[in-house]
Amino acid sequence: MENNGTIGVLKVRRRRLIIPACDGTRVFSEMRKEYGEIYFVDQQTVQKNHVTKKVIVDVYKSVCDATFVQMLAPFGNDLDRFCLTQHQIDFFFRRHYYTCSFFKAPYGIFFLLKEKDQYVLANIRLHTFHYLSGLIFPLDHPFIWLAEHNPLLVLPQQVV
Repeated sequence: MENNGTIGVLKVRRRRLIIPACDGTRVFSEMRKEYGEIYFVDQQTVQKNHVTKKVIVDVYKSVCDATFVQMLAPFGNDLDRFCLTQHQIDFFFRRHYYTCSFFKAPYGIFFLLKEKDQYVLANIRLHTFHYLSGLIFPLDHPFIWLAEHNPLLVLPQQVV
């Protein structure tokens, strides 16, 4: 399945970034306090999450135009193991966003979550003057994300 860091339409861009254990108290609305404006289309994404252990994540970029379903297809049907919590996403953004030059990705960064028993992808982008925007997309969203705009997807590493 993996060949030179490529899995299906995704290629590893950055490996082994650490997100420490999180207590689940930070949610997307908390990011507003640090970065000013942040808007999520679906305001249901304000529920507190569970406590998590330290996790190591990889950042993938799409190497060809694809939908979310196409991007995640090679990883199988058990998507729960690839979900992050809002607190983990908040930490990733604060710790790794600038150090890894992810701000050069016009589409921003996508993270898989499970909210109210549904898989969704949170898209977070930082714009000029630290304006933060966030959108929530259902997993089966039909939009085809263009590879030339460097869509990035953060997924926890899996032990094979």
